Amino acid sequence: MSPNTSRTALLKAWNAYKDYRRSHVAASTFYKDYELISQRLALMPLWIATGQDWLYWMETQKQKDKTTRRWSPETVRRTLQQMKAATRWADKAGILKGDPFQHIDNIKKRNRRGNQYRAFSVSGRAAILSVAEELPPRSRRWTQALFYTGCRPSELRALKRHHWAKDGSQLQIVSAFPVRTEAPQGTKTGNSTPDYPCNIQLQKLLSEATAGASPDDWIFRGESGGPFDYQNFQADVFKPMVERLAEAGKVAFVLSQYHARHTWITQALKVLSVQDVAYLARTSPDIIYKHYAQVSNDLKIPEV
Repeated sequence: MSPNTSRTALLKAWNAYKDYRRSHVAASTFYKDYELISQRLALMPLWIATGQDWLYWMETQKQKDKTTRRWSPETVRRTLQQMKAATRWADKAGILKGDPFQHIDNIKKRNRRGNQYRAFSVSGRAAILSVAEELPPRSRRWTQALFYTGCRPSELRALKRHHWAKDGSQLQIVSAFPVRTEAPQGTKTGNSTPDYPCNIQLQKLLSEATAGASPDDWIFRGESGGPFDYQNFQADVFKPMVERLAEAGKVAFVLSQYHARHTWITQALKVLSVQDVAYLARTSPDIIYKHYAQVSNDLKIPEV
């Protein structure tokens, strides 16, 4: 049986662990895995006294239907994983008297590989870009840039005017600026593409986006002039847009804006080598071979 504790003790242990971890992780990870968990823990009811109580409370929120539940199964899994690490650390540090989560097993991660690297089809991409023409200029340019470059949203957000060569031929993709972080940082893999070639299509887009911009201005700006908020864009614009297209039969699956990157990589492999695609996408050839280069996205099963 896990030792009893209290809501106050759990919050104290978590906050101490969060402060300890702050200097050990990237700013984007700290926000995603620590600050967001603090927001969830602030909602804990007073009756929680054991790790089992806490898990029961989280699970009941997960099991509600999609319109009323507070958290997804993956959110519960990630939160439990961090809470187990926090209470184990707090027990050793003497902040807790015993570890209330010591007998609670981690939740196995669901296998999302089927959709994780899924690309939009060529016709699906065309449908999205066609509808995007009707969006406000900022949202239209962002959608186009996702499909034109294969950038991760955080990389696209980090681009400033000085990252685009004066002659328009190349783009420096060397950093990332995740939403809810204070400053740009390295890319997800640490790789960079300081000489990303710009075709005519991309040059036209960048020319429009940077009209009148100073060297230190963001290429993709929000309404206030700061860097583009791609999380709000995903929730307010991209997801509803793709859902409508799926209902109309113009896209096969409702995928996030991140899948524009998978679409770019999938299509680029038809004309470029694995090594070149890996360099331009700031990933490794191993990842390309494992997730993109093995199976065609256009398989057609012959009729019997």
